[in-house]
Amino acid sequence: MLLANQLPLSMVTDDEATLDNFQPRAGAMEAFAAAHSLVAGNVDDVLFAGGEGTGKSHLLQAVCHGFDSSALYLPLADLVALPPDLVLERHQTFDFLVIDDVQACAAEPAWQEALFHCFNQRRASGLGMLWSANTVPAELNDLLADLQSRLTHLTVYQLAKQTEQELSDMLRYRAAKRGLELSHEVLKYVLARAPRSATELMALLERLDKASLAYSRPITVPLLSELKLLSLDR
Repeated sequence: MLLANQLPLSMVTDDEATLDNFQPRAGAMEAFAAAHSLVAGNVDDVLFAGGEGTGKSHLLQAVCHGFDSSALYLPLADLVALPPDLVLERHQTFDFLVIDDVQACAAEPAWQEALFHCFNQRRASGLGMLWSANTVPAELNDLLADLQSRLTHLTVYQLAKQTEQELSDMLRYRAAKRGLELSHEVLKYVLARAPRSATELMALLERLDKASLAYSRPITVPLLSELKLLSLDR
């Protein structure tokens, strides 16, 4: 049996998921501003809505980093196999609770009920919350009606899917943060072959960074072709 003291107090593991490391873009500016306001304590409870790779988890973890040890980050997709009462039993000891991908508990009635009570407890105690979902609360019809109703009372910010130009800008921006310079030719080459997913592009960037160090070479199209990291090169 998993004991309470064996559970991590925070699931935040990505040190790069900070507000300073998030590239503002047209489809996420309001959410980005809201994340800053949450850290400053200037807005009420919030829900970020958007599909995979739109930057929701980055912003959620960034808010947690802003609160340091007084925030609890719970990515539901990784936790729904655990008993909800065990995971949530100490939530009121944290000033801020962050629930990532609430739709992941759609097939878990016990989790939905526990989150409903958690929501009410935190509202009654004046404790902060930030949620995310793959769509707006009004469309989360697979959730317990009471929980869905509570989520509709949150301030909702939608994050749009990134355009190809925004993906290119993000890749260049995040590469520059690592001290890597990606030419227009390299960006064009990558985006012609890589999935249109911010998550997968960041994983690719991590591999490119390691390869550049290992080979002591800048990232160029010939190096990319040699490495065969992209599907059309294999």
